[in-house]
Amino acid sequence: SIVDTWNSNTQAVIGELVTYDLSVKVPQGTTPAAVLTDTFTDALGFVRVVGSPTVDTGVNVSGLANINSPTLTQNGTVAEWQLGDIVNTNTDDQLYGITFRIEAVVLNDRLVPLPIFGPVNRATLAWTNHTLPEVSAAEVRVIEPQVTLNKTVSPTTAQAGDTATFTIVVSGGGTTAHNLSLEDFLPSGVTYVTG
Repeated sequence: SIVDTWNSNTQAVIGELVTYDLSVKVPQGTTPAAVLTDTFTDALGFVRVVGSPTVDTGVNVSGLANINSPTLTQNGTVAEWQLGDIVNTNTDDQLYGITFRIEAVVLNDRLVPLPIFGPVNRATLAWTNHTLPEVSAAEVRVIEPQVTLNKTVSPTTAQAGDTATFTIVVSGGGTTAHNLSLEDFLPSGVTYVTG
């Protein structure tokens, strides 16, 4: 959702939304008790289904009414849709089904080492007595800004009543750092001079 000089559409920062299209295509006939499971890395969490699903002509999805309410587990990093029976009545031997869009958010989890490379979203379709191999979305690189802080004082020695000037320099790189706050704790015996 953020595309600028430092953050391309294949990179994401903490708090950014990442959009995925989920597409389930089935052969002619009935795919009974279909369950779609979407698994994110610990860096992403499911947010919502965006818009209305697109259902191909000749396809009926019995669990379509619940598409906006997946079951979430693992702190929102796993979303599961009970799609029910998917019936494809088309007779041309092509795969048809349903496609819908979801959004996930990059989580602010200090236990997840950044940057993360590679697939961060994997999906599996299962139905009665069957499971398809897991598929992965295109790579998204989860990045974070590199923020540095430096504080100096002039003069470096002072006596009671002297004025010392502290200079704080905040620098960043890598990508934009949003919603920063800075607190400065003065040493004991030093009083802040307004301005």
